[in-house]
Amino acid sequence: MKQNTVIHILLGVAVLLGIALLYLVLGLRSQMRLSLWEWILLGGVALALVLATFLPSVVGRLRGLPPPPPLSRSDIGSCIMVTVVGCALAVVGGFSGMWWLSTLGITLPPLWFMFRGARQRQSDQKS
Repeated sequence: MKQNTVIHILLGVAVLLGIALLYLVLGLRSQMRLSLWEWILLGGVALALVLATFLPSVVGRLRGLPPPPPLSRSDIGSCIMVTVVGCALAVVGGFSGMWWLSTLGITLPPLWFMFRGARQRQSDQKS
């Protein structure tokens, strides 16, 4: 499986989880029957989340930018592990009412990529 395919699958899972958690938050507040405005809010946030997730790669392709450097097997494995742990934290936090745990689970993969990318750039500069 190609690296971009793995990343897009993981991003898709994270987006679906985010939409489901938003539905859960809105549904708990109104006993699982959403009003028209809550459906519009859910749709707007879901659309923004999908666009924010996949738009950078689409724009990069349209501009003809070179593809990102390939990830090693260890990078892909750790990416999958961090995403699974983040999804598990988000689900547990959502069902237990600990929203800080859900927030941590949702932000864990981007934070991991940010710190790992900075560390890899430093190691590339030393070489």
